[in-house]
Amino acid sequence: MGCQHAVNGYCGISTALAGLPVLIDDKACAVCMSNKSPMTLNSVTCSRAISAQRKSGKLIDTGLIACVQEGIADGPGTELKLILDKKIKALSVIPGLVRPIDEKTCGCDALRVDMNTWGVDGCIERKEFIIDKVLANSHKMFSFAACLPMRQIISRLFDKAIKNARRKSVSNKSRNSK
Repeated sequence: MGCQHAVNGYCGISTALAGLPVLIDDKACAVCMSNKSPMTLNSVTCSRAISAQRKSGKLIDTGLIACVQEGIADGPGTELKLILDKKIKALSVIPGLVRPIDEKTCGCDALRVDMNTWGVDGCIERKEFIIDKVLANSHKMFSFAACLPMRQIISRLFDKAIKNARRKSVSNKSRNSK
């Protein structure tokens, strides 16, 4: 691997950022090494720290989110968010159709960041996982969700987000991590 921060199977940078042990992931290491700022604070090391904090139940450091957002502002996650925001806004004109959810605890922003980090190819590999995450929030947000084939609807929106991200040339295997 060749990184002085890889110690006993852990990433020293992500571990320090998360305040928790963060296991090394070969794909993430490869992306970190090819980053314009390799082996230091960058969107990959911040993303791995966020993932560790999320898995542990620890509150996610907003500085880490900002670090990732600076490095990866565009991608399939951003495209999916734009599509969903547009649909939600259109449905919000009908009283009682959309229930507000707490954006700080729903995991939406973290999923967007993860999707942007994974890139198009990584999102396609994780399509069912992503759909499950969005589906869980759709049942909290929409009073009518149980009456519709939400999995198929979300799948179509996911496909559109992937298409949009590809069109914007965000697809690139080297952005996959994890």
